[in-house]
Amino acid sequence: MIDKNSYDKILEYIELGKVEGRLLTGGGKAEGNGYYIQPTVFADVDGRARIMQEEIFVPVLAIAKAKDWQQAINMYNDTEFGLTGSFFSNDEVRIAAALEMMHCGICMLTANVQEL
Repeated sequence: MIDKNSYDKILEYIELGKVEGRLLTGGGKAEGNGYYIQPTVFADVDGRARIMQEEIFVPVLAIAKAKDWQQAINMYNDTEFGLTGSFFSNDEVRIAAALEMMHCGICMLTANVQEL
């Protein structure tokens, strides 16, 4: 982080994330001389949770479940900022629809995704 203020604020978001979701990895300070934070991933986060709704600008990722790809896009669009977004699919029709439907500054689309 650029300074102690930003560092402390992000650590507060991470603590909030531990309440709003399930911590998968990271979640704390990283080693080094500076304001470093571990890459952090939360799962099972509600679409209306603060860590889903607010732009954090750090290595923090919140994952929410959707019943289908259209609901996932609607959840994505139901944020205030929407600066960046990603859509992963092997279906070209869905990829084209996501490109049209997602309201974001930068949209990363990925095809040829192997099933997890």
